[in-house]
Amino acid sequence: MLHYFDRASMARSLEVRVPFLDHHLVEWAARLPLRFKVRGSQTKVLLKHAARGIVPDEIIDKPKIGFFNGASAGWLRTQLGGPLEDYLLDPAARITELVDRREVERLVAVHAGGGADGGLLLALLMLEIWLSTYLPRASRLAAPEVAAVA
Repeated sequence: MLHYFDRASMARSLEVRVPFLDHHLVEWAARLPLRFKVRGSQTKVLLKHAARGIVPDEIIDKPKIGFFNGASAGWLRTQLGGPLEDYLLDPAARITELVDRREVERLVAVHAGGGADGGLLLALLMLEIWLSTYLPRASRLAAPEVAAVA
């Protein structure tokens, strides 16, 4: 599986991490009480404790940096200006079955003007692409079963 994930992720320029490969360790960690894993907003408590003295503290205590962090808004504006609107503002957009169309329009307008959360828009875009790709397929596959039952 490692070879498959490595090649598939590289083909799409994705960073994929395989955390721990020893299934005994994973099973042991799954049985640990939650207090050893999370304390307030701190996650990976036991792992960080075990790494102290081996890994520098500035690495252990470094805040998580998201995939796009601050760059997603600019990236969306330069790379997806038209397609972003084409997908999210399409009258047939499936996302509006789940999200208020006016709010999507507002977010796109604010983004076009230089503001808005690029991460949120990227998430909405990915959801729209997924819904428009897979929801029709699922509906077509389910339709014969419904007809057979009726």
